[in-house]
Amino acid sequence: MGALITGDWQIQRAGHLLGDTTDYDIRKIDGLGQPAAVPSDKPLSQRHGAVAGKDFLGSRVVTVVFEVVDDSSYSMGEKLAVLAEAFAPTEEQKPTFMRIPGVGGGGVVELATHVRRRSVSVTTEYARGLATVAVQLSASDPRLYGYNQITGSASADDDSGLGLEFDVTPDIGFGGAVLPGLIETNNGGNFSAPLMFRVYGPVTNPVVTRVSDGAAMSFTTTVASGAYLEVDSESRTVKLNGVTNQYSTLNVGSTWLEVPAGDDQFRLTRTGTGSATLVVYYNDCYV
Repeated sequence: MGALITGDWQIQRAGHLLGDTTDYDIRKIDGLGQPAAVPSDKPLSQRHGAVAGKDFLGSRVVTVVFEVVDDSSYSMGEKLAVLAEAFAPTEEQKPTFMRIPGVGGGGVVELATHVRRRSVSVTTEYARGLATVAVQLSASDPRLYGYNQITGSASADDDSGLGLEFDVTPDIGFGGAVLPGLIETNNGGNFSAPLMFRVYGPVTNPVVTRVSDGAAMSFTTTVASGAYLEVDSESRTVKLNGVTNQYSTLNVGSTWLEVPAGDDQFRLTRTGTGSATLVVYYNDCYV
């Protein structure tokens, strides 16, 4: 899980470390800039222009070119076999970790990718012991995620926060009885990050609100003591104890919450009775 990376210009995939300090020099990487937008504008009939819709990001294609030298430490065949294993085609996407200067804040970032192509250039240089290998990766989710997950909590019975990135402070709030805590988030990236959160019972009709704009997710349900409601904004799921589908408890008008870039706060309230704990999980997010 990215733990092999120790410096810049390194990539880790399928348990193999590639790039600087290894036998596989990275000569070129394309596709780590902003991916192309997918517009949803609607053309106007018999008029100039269009009705502006929302833009979303399309998938990301990353091409990495490696240079491999036959220096007698291992045979060229053995070295190319490592690349073939690291970038073998798979049915499901696999995590690809990288640390490239100027990308993702300069830290280790993760992409889930398929291998679309791997080619070896057979030239006169190859005959002299120098191989050039190009790998094309496709990421259906174009966002780059920071390696370390960030977590924090606020509880009805405890004003303390969990996790290095958070302060939890008392709040008098609005809209229903307010639990004595706000979770302060800090997404160090440049793009909104998917949010996963859990509401631990006992609580009735919990509401989770993003303070900066008032966007909220509210639920008509009772969560018993020792149980939790798990919500994943990326997969659009609501589950009891991470297993039982509870999507029907999500109220109409709710907004699937994300963590904006920079600082924000999340509040847990309830319109019914009970005390609860809110725990949030996210990663820094970059495009």
